[in-house]
Amino acid sequence: MQPLPPGHGLRVRGGRCELFEYWDVVPAISAPTHAAGADLLALLDQAVAASLVSDVPVSLMLSGGMDSSTIAAIAVRHVAPSELTAYSVSFGLANDEPAVLRIWPQISGYVTER
Repeated sequence: MQPLPPGHGLRVRGGRCELFEYWDVVPAISAPTHAAGADLLALLDQAVAASLVSDVPVSLMLSGGMDSSTIAAIAVRHVAPSELTAYSVSFGLANDEPAVLRIWPQISGYVTER
């Protein structure tokens, strides 16, 4: 018995085994980098804008990583920063400044610590 390579399957038909690839990390058709980046930004912008439609206040959880920081930066394109609240968690360790204190002031211009 041998393991299948990643992203492959095994099909048995008519007594024969056929190894096939069902997924690959490299897309079959690669778009130019500038077009892919613009497409990704447009999709992210649409997704964040759709998530901000609410009849209750909307909040952001900032981890300090690229994903939450990107979402926050896109969110303020659609909603006034004063209409959003951003939160972060700190465990009181050395170099554990809450992400909201590092990131949110650059995005919104103000922060209140509690």
